[in-house]
Amino acid sequence: MEILLGIAAAVIVLFSLGMAGRASAAEKPPVAMTQLATQPPVQVAPDALRERLEKLAESAPPRKLSPGAMCYDMAMPPDRFDYVCPACQTKTVHARTQTQAPIQWELAACRRTLKTIKGLNIELTETGFCAKCDPDAKAPVLGIRIRYAGNKIHTMAPIASVDLQLIAEFMAGKDKHDGGQAGEKPLRDYAKRLAELLGTGPIKK
Repeated sequence: MEILLGIAAAVIVLFSLGMAGRASAAEKPPVAMTQLATQPPVQVAPDALRERLEKLAESAPPRKLSPGAMCYDMAMPPDRFDYVCPACQTKTVHARTQTQAPIQWELAACRRTLKTIKGLNIELTETGFCAKCDPDAKAPVLGIRIRYAGNKIHTMAPIASVDLQLIAEFMAGKDKHDGGQAGEKPLRDYAKRLAELLGTGPIKK
């Protein structure tokens, strides 16, 4: 009887250790990628988006387009860029360089624009920003990760904030792209780029 009780106790201990190991593995931060989830999962098929893109490409251009605004001076970024990783909460300090100033602005712009995208399960991937998650990274890179119906995943990098703006405008059903100082342009002119970003496959036009 004592032998059976000992065996049962050993089995319980091994099972507990195994479950703890699984929990620890699930809680590890992603390697070489950090993510910012925008919203609960949305069941969208890439084929449906491709059909919408083809209709957009064949649509008539908007009758009125804004010419844009006057130029203005851009403020200088700070001498350092403090990045807090969304995955592991580690702070990485980046010294400002000629190449890092634009990526600092792009990161902020991408995070803002990501929140405006509706009807799509999309995440922003921030590779190379965190010294703990990406210790061997040579340079920061921004990308996107889209989850479609049937658990189909599409990833793309590098991307810029204007790419996320195009996606937001398309998902909102707009027919114009707001180019800021460059003025408005027909969104249909960006149909092929949107197909690349969304991973829908090539469109007819």
